[in-house]
Amino acid sequence: MLRSCLSKVISPCQSAFIPGHCITDNILIAYEINHSLKLKSCGQERSMSVKLDMSKAFDKEAERCGSISGFRIGSRGPTLSHLFFADDTLLFGKASLQEAQHIRTILDLYKAASGQEVNFDKSAVVFSKNTDPTVRRSITQLLNIMEVPTHDKYLGLPTVVGRSTSEVFSSVKERIWQKIHGWNEQRLSKAGKEIMIKAIVQAIPTYSMSCFKYPDSLLSDIQSMISNFWWGDGAKRKPIHWVSWDRMCLSTNDGGTGFRQLKAFNLALLAKQAWHIATQPSTFLHRVFKAKYFPTKDFFQDESTSRPSFTWRGLCAVRRYLLSGSKWRVGNGLHIKIWKDRWIPRPSIFKIVSPSDALPEDSTVDCLIDKDSGK
Repeated sequence: MLRSCLSKVISPCQSAFIPGHCITDNILIAYEINHSLKLKSCGQERSMSVKLDMSKAFDKEAERCGSISGFRIGSRGPTLSHLFFADDTLLFGKASLQEAQHIRTILDLYKAASGQEVNFDKSAVVFSKNTDPTVRRSITQLLNIMEVPTHDKYLGLPTVVGRSTSEVFSSVKERIWQKIHGWNEQRLSKAGKEIMIKAIVQAIPTYSMSCFKYPDSLLSDIQSMISNFWWGDGAKRKPIHWVSWDRMCLSTNDGGTGFRQLKAFNLALLAKQAWHIATQPSTFLHRVFKAKYFPTKDFFQDESTSRPSFTWRGLCAVRRYLLSGSKWRVGNGLHIKIWKDRWIPRPSIFKIVSPSDALPEDSTVDCLIDKDSGK
């Protein structure tokens, strides 16, 4: 009973407790907003992103009263004033003294009502490039928080990925190395090593892999560490690898050990995320990505985008896999292209092989459906 009405009483900015929402929604939305904030270098409207370290949700009264304007994604996109998940809070708004004062007032009210105070030592603010230095100093002094070029992490994952992607995810590699280094001293059996690899090592990068496409060099390094651990005997000398890694990743029925092929696993997690975005148009996550990257088309149609984010490039990398493994289910046929989409109920290609000049190239299937009979 309660579950059915939660989505009506909880803000879409809160990812927890809402059916169809998950923690990665907030991570991807936060990344896209910070990416847009970083690219914003002109225009009269200046923006800021405030990361607060607090133990409970921010008062939604500010959003209702309009005292915090929020940050708009694109000209048609939703306006977002805050993102909540447990004790991680991100606020978005105009970089002005008036808006900063509203935030300060709400935080003081929150403290008086709950007895809980924001840890300003762990809080920070990021400004768009077009924000005047004088305004920046005034806001940081008013809020009593420091200014940073980018927020380090949100919900445990980076909010900005620069040119050196391997360096950004080096902490994952370091965690895996520490685990393996500790186990090497215990001289585990093959059965023990298999359990450790499958239950712990391969699970470490899963969280970040569901949002970001790892560089191939990093995946190769991680696979080498796992392989060395498997074939090693605890000594420092380099072990002999008697079987290739690809063979090791086969299922046990096919003669392998069932270890994960990390690159394929990374793409599979991203494909799941991409499918969630493509098929859930009512979610806040879909609305953010649509406004920024495909405002006039759907997720699977190419639309040129200048300076896309790292997350969007990862999602685009798996689009072809989703398209090759799916086909349209014809309803009214309004959005299905006759000559381009996979909709024919026949295996192998599911597409019309020889286009005809009888109809324009962008004609949709609804042109072929009789309005009276529906056939």
